[in-house]
Amino acid sequence: MKKGVLFFIICFAMAACHSNSSRSAADEHFSLEQQADKMLERMNEELKLTVQQQKEVKAWLITSQQKRKKILEEKKGERKNMREIVRKHREEMTEQLKKILTEEQYRQYERYEKEHRTRHRHPERIPDQSPEHRSHGFLD
Repeated sequence: MKKGVLFFIICFAMAACHSNSSRSAADEHFSLEQQADKMLERMNEELKLTVQQQKEVKAWLITSQQKRKKILEEKKGERKNMREIVRKHREEMTEQLKKILTEEQYRQYERYEKEHRTRHRHPERIPDQSPEHRSHGFLD
């Protein structure tokens, strides 16, 4: 019995270590600029950005990612106020994005983000949305 429990604990620990190491490798695999390019591509498909907007949105995406990464690193041990800090960051970034997009583009952006959040919070409620068919939001 003790050997079975010990075996289970070792397997669980190895699985946890493997998932953390593979996630870190995947996160480091793409630079912030590459991630921004991917998100910009999706935004351009959805919002039909002008060339100038594409430049501004790419800069906005990179800045947003850098600030968010910095916040998360600085506040790593402080979970108490993290939700409020991230909410304020999101509001600041949203205000900047509103200045770049037209009103119609921003409405489309909001609709897309709302659909994305709904799909990822309750994917079982949306028909025909298997994991390989789900798309990612702009700020993932």
